[in-house]
Amino acid sequence: MTAGIVIRTLAWACVATLVSSCTVSCKSKASGAKENAESLKNEVERLALKEVRRAVCPPDSKQKKGAKFDCQVFFKDGTKSMWRMEWVDNSLFNIYLHRAPKEVEDMIRKGLEPRAGKLKSVTCPKKIVSKPKSNYICTVVDAKDKKADIAVRFNEKGQPLFRIAKFDGKDVPEKAPDKKPPAKPEPTK
Repeated sequence: MTAGIVIRTLAWACVATLVSSCTVSCKSKASGAKENAESLKNEVERLALKEVRRAVCPPDSKQKKGAKFDCQVFFKDGTKSMWRMEWVDNSLFNIYLHRAPKEVEDMIRKGLEPRAGKLKSVTCPKKIVSKPKSNYICTVVDAKDKKADIAVRFNEKGQPLFRIAKFDGKDVPEKAPDKKPPAKPEPTK
């Protein structure tokens, strides 16, 4: 695996694995756990375009500026997801979808393996919240035990963007230096 292949592959992975929006701001008059859960249920159902059976928030969750807590959402199709609820003020909150480390690891693997070969491992932090501008580092090890740190950053829509941060222990610049072609010599007369 070379740094050039990884960088091109990650650029491809960003485009190929974009995920639907999972960050939203909402207004509510919720005041406790039950009301928070109902507000979250309504917003997630609207965003996910599938029916929510119920949402469960911590019993001590309060609607107040700066409050942050995680709630579980159960869909009628039997699936579930975890959401972070953050209160901006007493009536406005933001919600962010939690990403399972395996989900992000699979995205990285899916983007890299076709070009870089079989990977020994892909490891991400245990808790990933797709909050805009949040950053995480995942580690990739290839078949030759070369290690790369992959920076995962979530954009304004909660979509993951990937780039290589370190390859085989060396930092990789965010932007490759511009290489200008050599100037053509003037024709002689």
